[in-house]
Amino acid sequence: MESIEHYKVLLDHLDWNVQHLREILKNPKTVYYRDASIQRFGFAFDLAFKCLKIFIEKEEIKCSEIEDYFKVADQCGWLSGSEDWKLIVKDNYSIKNGFRDVEEDVIYNNLKNHLIFLKHLHRNLNKNLSRHGSNKSMTDNLNKL
Repeated sequence: MESIEHYKVLLDHLDWNVQHLREILKNPKTVYYRDASIQRFGFAFDLAFKCLKIFIEKEEIKCSEIEDYFKVADQCGWLSGSEDWKLIVKDNYSIKNGFRDVEEDVIYNNLKNHLIFLKHLHRNLNKNLSRHGSNKSMTDNLNKL
């Protein structure tokens, strides 16, 4: 189990990457900025996943795939309440597995929505960290479902 201090560092890095993704997306669409945006999204996604994994495993909930962690996070109310996470996971898989220029443009066009999703997730993960101090378990949210 990762320490809370490690989790805080990951959240800070997630925030930094989300803010830099926002800044990169303000630039005109060129191959350079498209690729930089996609790379920054990949970093932010990886950090968001690591944060989810830490808290979900702390609760001893078994997940084997990335999708499973996002499903649990959705059930806990940490996500935007839509199916957006499925597209984000799909785009992350495309990045990790390599893609052609057409797919890069499609992913780039999704990044503004992914940014909103990641900001929302970061805010909820921060709230979860605050609740951790009060010993409120995330399974409390699951039990309400």
